Amino acid sequence: MQDKFDPYKMVVEGLQRLEAEVQRLEAEKAKEVQNLKFDAAKALHQRPQSQASTVDQLAELIPWANRLGLYDAADFLQTLCKASKE
Repeated sequence: MQDKFDPYKMVVEGLQRLEAEVQRLEAEKAKEVQNLKFDAAKALHQRPQSQASTVDQLAELIPWANRLGLYDAADFLQTLCKASKE
């Protein structure tokens, strides 16, 4: 018996294919972003060891975390630094 033409089934299947393609592209983009972050880190020159306190060193990382799109990490560092100075 031949399946009856079902436009809803076609739409659902099309959306499923579209969702799979979106997931593939998101994974590809995430890998590209990770590679860019790695390349940026490699481009930095090694600096001598800091003698600043741990809290001060963490505070120095906040703008870098923001530049790398690590906003939650930057917020956490900011909260941690603020709490440790109180």
